[in-house]
Amino acid sequence: MYTDTSDSAPQALRYGFAWASGLFITMLLMSVLPLVAQGQSLPTAPDEPDPPQEEEPHPWTYDMGLRFSGSQAAYSNWQEGGLQSVAFSVALTGEARRATEHLAQMYRGDFRIGFLNQQSEPFRKSEDVLRLQMAQRYIGDDFFKLFNPTFASVLRTQFVKGFNYDEDPFDDDVNRETPVLVSNFLSPAFFTQSLGLTYEPASWYMLRAGGAMKQTIVKDQELRPLYDVDTNDFLRLEAGAELNNVVDVEIMENVRWRSTLNVFFSFNEIESPPDVTWENNVSLRVNDWLSTELEFVALYNENVSDAVQIKEVLSVGVTFSLI
Repeated sequence: MYTDTSDSAPQALRYGFAWASGLFITMLLMSVLPLVAQGQSLPTAPDEPDPPQEEEPHPWTYDMGLRFSGSQAAYSNWQEGGLQSVAFSVALTGEARRATEHLAQMYRGDFRIGFLNQQSEPFRKSEDVLRLQMAQRYIGDDFFKLFNPTFASVLRTQFVKGFNYDEDPFDDDVNRETPVLVSNFLSPAFFTQSLGLTYEPASWYMLRAGGAMKQTIVKDQELRPLYDVDTNDFLRLEAGAELNNVVDVEIMENVRWRSTLNVFFSFNEIESPPDVTWENNVSLRVNDWLSTELEFVALYNENVSDAVQIKEVLSVGVTFSLI
């Protein structure tokens, strides 16, 4: 078992990542300040009427929702057999948008955690997502009115430890007993920054393409071989090009489909296939608080696995709108 020696990583890379992370968080905090300041005004003399003012719409729009999902099955003297099980998950999503004459900003957070218990087995992780996104678009004239210069950044990782309960995925001579630890907070984490052009011909479709930088971060040294990161470093840095395609459309009343296809071409590994992430979510709203969701995700990253990784989740939950 290795011990963590992340201090041996190049100072420049570590400082660069810390600077980029701080910039990302600063932008998120700046997006909240206008909401705090909204509604504050200077006091006026008590005997003088307030001068008439035209009310201007607030440039920021906010959306935040909390969702609880769960299932439970129990059997007693059930001749046909069955496994007792309990499963639950919690999801918090939030988005802030601001549009002015020449600048459009978007900040989004997606946080999900879920656990599953069957019969006498201990609880196991069934869902674990921590994702932060931001995009800033300049809306100009002529050519740049149709194709908007855009800076975007995405951080994707997980909250808690994850295990492989079937086999040892490490390709070494160490004899590990299952379950085998395969993930942890920031192990791995995928951090991408891109600078390019956005084409949005309709409110339900968006295409972005441009140059990009991608960092694969693995905080836990013993997990680095699983994600093709050098044992004595904490990240793998790649330069390349990114293509991001988003479809968000209401296909029928109360049924919405959102699909995101992200393709990253690495200049470091020009002969290897690109990294592909295809995420789909179909949401059926029964009423203001009850909904059904189908999620399908396909991933391909040759540095992690030669096979296509697939996740499918069908859930019924209660949703609360916080903002």
